[in-house]
Amino acid sequence: DVELAKVAELRRRSLAIKMEAGLPLDFRPPDTDFNPLSAGPLSVPAAPGKPHMVDKQRVSECAAPACDVRFNKWNRRWKHHCTACGHVFCADCASRYLLLPERFGEHDPQRVCDACYAEHNAVSFARHFDAAGADDAPALVLLPAALCNRGSVLPLMRAWAARYRVITVDLPGFGSRLGEPLTVDGAVLAIERAVKAATRAPHKAVVYGHSMGAYFAVEFASRRPGMCLGVVLAHVANETHGSHQRMMFDGLGHVSRGVPASQLWKLVPHMYGRDVPRAHLDEPFLRTGVQYEMWPDVCAALREREPDHFARRIGAYPGRILFLHGANELKVALPRFVLHSQHGTSEVLDGVGLLAAYDPRSAERYAELVHRFVDECVAGPQFPPANEQQRRDSLQRRLYRNTAQLSRAELAAAM
Repeated sequence: DVELAKVAELRRRSLAIKMEAGLPLDFRPPDTDFNPLSAGPLSVPAAPGKPHMVDKQRVSECAAPACDVRFNKWNRRWKHHCTACGHVFCADCASRYLLLPERFGEHDPQRVCDACYAEHNAVSFARHFDAAGADDAPALVLLPAALCNRGSVLPLMRAWAARYRVITVDLPGFGSRLGEPLTVDGAVLAIERAVKAATRAPHKAVVYGHSMGAYFAVEFASRRPGMCLGVVLAHVANETHGSHQRMMFDGLGHVSRGVPASQLWKLVPHMYGRDVPRAHLDEPFLRTGVQYEMWPDVCAALREREPDHFARRIGAYPGRILFLHGANELKVALPRFVLHSQHGTSEVLDGVGLLAAYDPRSAERYAELVHRFVDECVAGPQFPPANEQQRRDSLQRRLYRNTAQLSRAELAAAM
């Protein structure tokens, strides 16, 4: 046990030094083309079971190399064990929760230190993006939902890589970009670099954004229209400005701050879909970690363009847009978004909510809609001509057909 503890300590300190210096954890360049579907197992200690837990009573300082916190009778409650390595850290250096690999014998997310969070995460922190599929296939970029890293869309990558060149990207502040400030400019640059590194010239792709990812997908499409063949906006139906939206964003932040850290992970089913079995949530969310502390940064980034309307930014993109939603989620501004888009269509899946792509009841239909849209974007003209009045009439008919749960008064008000 003593030797295993020494090995774990050396590994932890090595990872901490690499993270502090900004070096890749496995010495791969950040933009190396990597296929996670064909990769081997994660690099974890070979010893089975839980690690030896250091005695808290004998620890007088935080085990993190870059932390200078010393424990005394006033802050002794700040002591926390990292479940992965067994060492004692202060509350700030062991603030994250992660569902550890099976060998640890834990069925719920556990408190871990920053180094173990990176080491045992389901995605590699040595890269800023992953790519899978033939490099000459049509490119499809997947952007994750709020508070999630690129691992949250790994099930979609696995399902769609046989057909497309699928690219998943970590936005600033998440996953491998932990600690970077989340800004619109930074997100657009991260997407652009991933597309250029993972595709062949002329470096064009369809961009899929889930929830928060959809807002950044629109920013990328409107700023880099020449690189974007089309946009899929999944589960985004709220404006980013106004008092009502500010109350909603701030309210979610207060809810997450009011829940004890050890129980925050239980918000995942409520945030992303209570009807989806937990087995479908473990890999994309709990094994990759949900970063609740990033919520204020997400809100600030989405408000960067105030008082500009998100609908106007949608209208700035001249290509095709597909709006995908579940019938059980809010669609407050959906009609307005579709009507502002130059070439937008809307599809609503019955009986499902925010996690329609992961729900076994709708995953097949969901994939069919995405595939059809991507194929149309690749095969057809990028900016199809359309008469303005005919376009608005056509969009009206599609809205009435696909959003039956919205009243005609709400649709008229949105126009």
